[in-house]
Amino acid sequence: MSYNYHVLNDRPRHFYPLVSGALAWNDATGGANGNVVGTPIEAPPLVVGGGNSYVMDGSNHYRFLTPLFYLDSPARPFTLEAWFKAVSITGPKGIIGHNGQDDGLQFDGESISFTTLHGPAGPAVARYYPENSDASFHAVGVHSESKNELFVDGTLVASIDLTEAQLLSNYTISTAPGYLYVGHRPGSIIVDAVAVYSNALTARQVKLHFTLGRDVPDLRELIQKRSGDYWTLTDNTSAVAFDFKFDTNEEWQDAQAASVRIADNLLLPAFAADGSTVSGTWIAGFILPSIIEPKVDGSKIEFDGDGNFQIHTSINDGTTWSPAVNGREVTGLSAGATTTNKALLVRVTFPAGTADNVSRLRHLSIKLYRNRSSAGSITGLPVSLIGKAALATSIHQPIENDDSMGVEFYDGGSATMPSLSGIRTLEFWVKANAAQPTTAEWWHILDYRNADSTGVGYLARDTATSNWSVNGGTLYVNGKATILSSDFALTPTRWYHVVFVMSAPSTNRIIINNNFVGDTGRPISVGLFATYPQVMTAADASSLYNAYMGIPNQVIVETTGLVVRDAPTQTVKIYSYDWSTLASG
Repeated sequence: MSYNYHVLNDRPRHFYPLVSGALAWNDATGGANGNVVGTPIEAPPLVVGGGNSYVMDGSNHYRFLTPLFYLDSPARPFTLEAWFKAVSITGPKGIIGHNGQDDGLQFDGESISFTTLHGPAGPAVARYYPENSDASFHAVGVHSESKNELFVDGTLVASIDLTEAQLLSNYTISTAPGYLYVGHRPGSIIVDAVAVYSNALTARQVKLHFTLGRDVPDLRELIQKRSGDYWTLTDNTSAVAFDFKFDTNEEWQDAQAASVRIADNLLLPAFAADGSTVSGTWIAGFILPSIIEPKVDGSKIEFDGDGNFQIHTSINDGTTWSPAVNGREVTGLSAGATTTNKALLVRVTFPAGTADNVSRLRHLSIKLYRNRSSAGSITGLPVSLIGKAALATSIHQPIENDDSMGVEFYDGGSATMPSLSGIRTLEFWVKANAAQPTTAEWWHILDYRNADSTGVGYLARDTATSNWSVNGGTLYVNGKATILSSDFALTPTRWYHVVFVMSAPSTNRIIINNNFVGDTGRPISVGLFATYPQVMTAADASSLYNAYMGIPNQVIVETTGLVVRDAPTQTVKIYSYDWSTLASG
C-alpha cells in the first residue's frame, strides 16, 4: 500500500503531496489549495511517492487562506504532519505554523518543537533535540484535549500536559484567523507531504506513516539487481583501529572533571548557588602506542550537543590545545602521522553562563584509522582516500537526504580506484558543500585516466562560467538527460544522482574530485559509488533514480469498462466504499 494512499485512508482534512515540475500546492482531499508566494525551488522528494519537495524561505513559500485546523477551543483535537530537512536556519523555522508566530511544527537548527499558544496562559511546547540535525525528518504534532505530543521518525519523543489555564484559553492568533504558512520564517528549509487532520492520530498510525514513507529497496540491492558493484564509503567498510565514544553516564565518568555534571547520559555544566552555570572542564586521555600501530591513516572526531561549549584536543600532553571541528580529523593525527610515545587528550569546556543555560553534550567519539580505504562488493578492490576526507559513520539511503551520507572531501581531498575491467557505466551521488568560486578554474568531479594520468574521460566544470564539460561519455542527472549549465547547478546542500555512461569500455583508474593533475578539488560529498558492465540508457537512469526515491516507474491506467449483457436499456450503478470501524462501532 502506498504512502499517499495510507495517509488519505486516515482521512486528513488537508493533504499536500507534491508533484514534480508543478509549483501548485494542491489539496489531495479536494479542500483548500495553497497559494504560491515567490518561486520555491524544486528538490528531490523526502518521502516515498512524493515526486519531489521544495526549498522554501521567507520570500518563497506557500500560504493558505482558509482555516486548516480549528482555532476556537483547545479541546478540539488536530494533528500536523510534514517531512522536512533544514538547509540554513536563522532562529525558529516554521514547518507548519501561523504567520509571524512561533507555533505549530518548528525547527530551530537544534530542536524540533510542536507548540500551541494560549494567550495569558502561555504556550504548550513539546520539544525534542535530535542527535543528527543534518538529516531529514518526519515530524508529527498531535494535539488532544489535554496534551501536546511530538513524534519524530515514527517515535513519540516529547509530550506535555496542558495546564488548567491553557485548557480554558482559546488559541492565540495574532493575524487574521485561518492563515497558515509553510516555510515562512528566516532561513530556508525543504518541506514535503504536508498533512493536517481534524483528529488526533494514534501512535500506531504515525509509526505506519513513517515506515511507509521510507519503504524503499536498500541501495545495495538495487545495484546488484543490475549486475553492478558498489562502494558505500563508510567507517563500517574501512579499517578502524581505535574507536572510543562517550554517550552514557558510565562513559562520561571515565575522565577527569571539574565543575561539570553527568545526568541522563549527558555531560552538563554545573550551577552556582544563584542558579547560574559556572565554568567547568572535562578531560579524557588515551595512550596511543598501546592501541594503534606507529602510524595512522587519518582520524575523525564527532560530537553532538546544544548550547555553549568548546572541544579541544592535544597530542603533546596538554602543552598545546587545538580546537576540534565536528566531523574533521584530529589536529596532528593526519594520514601518516606517527603515534609513538604520544597520548591523545580531549577536553570539553563549559563557560560560565546564566540560569537559563541549556548547554549539554550528548555524544563524543574519536576514531583513528589503520586504513581509510573503503571496501566494496569486489574483494580486494577498495576506494582509496587521499588527503582530507571524512567517511560517514554508517550507511544512509538516498531518500533520507542525510548530509553525512558517504565521504566528505575538504581542503583538496580526493579518492582513487585501481583499474577495472569492462566498465561502461559509473554512478554516484554528489553534493557541493560550499558555493562555487568566481575565479576561472576547472573542477574535475570524475576522471578515468591512464596510468600516466593522461585524460581519457571526465566530468568537469568551469567554475567561472558554470559550464559543464563531459568528455568520453553521456551524463544523466536525477534521472534525466541533463541540460548541463542549469539542471546540474550543484547548489550547496542538495544531493544529485549522477549516471555517467562511457563511450567505450574502460580499464582505466577512476579519480573522484581530482586534485593532483593540475586541477583543484572542491569541498564535496560523494554518497555512493557504483560501476556497471552494461550501457545504461536514459530509461535505465530514470528507473534507477526513481527506485532510490520511491517514485513510481510506471503508471497503469485501467480503461476496461463493465458490459452488462441482456439488459441494454438498464442503467447500472456501481458503488465502492472504504469500510472502516467508526467510534460508534
